[in-house]
Amino acid sequence: MNKLCMGMVASLLAGATFAAAPASACEFRVEGDNALWNAGRYNPFVRDNVFEERFLSVENTTNQDCNLTVSVTSPGLSRNVMKASDSTDSLRYSLYERSTGTPISADSGRGAGGFSSFSVPLRPFEKRQLRFGLNIPAGQLVEAANYSQALAFDFEDRRTGERSTVNMGVEATVPPLASISLAGQVGARGRRAGFVNLGELTTGKRVTDRTVAIRTVGTSPYRVNVESENNGYLVRDGRNDDWKIDYMLFLDENPMFDNGGTGELRFNESAQTRLISVAFQIGEADSVRAGTYSDVITISIAPL
Repeated sequence: MNKLCMGMVASLLAGATFAAAPASACEFRVEGDNALWNAGRYNPFVRDNVFEERFLSVENTTNQDCNLTVSVTSPGLSRNVMKASDSTDSLRYSLYERSTGTPISADSGRGAGGFSSFSVPLRPFEKRQLRFGLNIPAGQLVEAANYSQALAFDFEDRRTGERSTVNMGVEATVPPLASISLAGQVGARGRRAGFVNLGELTTGKRVTDRTVAIRTVGTSPYRVNVESENNGYLVRDGRNDDWKIDYMLFLDENPMFDNGGTGELRFNESAQTRLISVAFQIGEADSVRAGTYSDVITISIAPL
């Protein structure tokens, strides 16, 4: 009886020696906000990129090593572009994991764009913080609107199928803005910046300076306002007298001094650069005293 029992015990031990032990599954936990990643205001007319960060943490809750794959996807889109809420415009951006410097998406304006995955190895019970950076390149001329894209951050252990998803869209706002500057040979050698020489003044003379223009652009429709320091007159410099010559300023052939040296021009367009021509028409100049006559014109721009 005792020998039989010993034989049964030996047989059971031998069976345990050759049986495959079940592998413990990797289990993990991801912590983060299911919310919009708001990058704030985007101004196309400044040279600085817009940058924002968002943090997610992932924790290995087992005593086994984990090797997670992190993938970013966007429902219905394969490229990393924020779409406008009320127009067909889009805003490019790039996304990367900052703690490792891993690119997740390149600037879609420099190629096909799209998203790529990356690996996150975790030791037993390790908790790691991931720093995601969002970068919107400067200089994108788009219409004023709210821009957004829904993103899903998928964490997966492909050995076991264990998976966790954080939904976190990206968003930026382009407000109504307008920009104005002088274009052409402004400040060129031998010229004063923003200065137009009308030459010898004669009655009815028309002066069109084709080397100078006004560059305007807006993210929404805008207006251009002009104001003459001397109410639409060229006055004699350095003299305390009343000698003056009336004149007219034309922007794109539109007379601007219809209201005592002020005027306004409106453009119902957006996300387009415009060059406005500049011309002058001299009024009665035959009966004034000799001298140098001048005026200062202020040109401003504002969204409608």
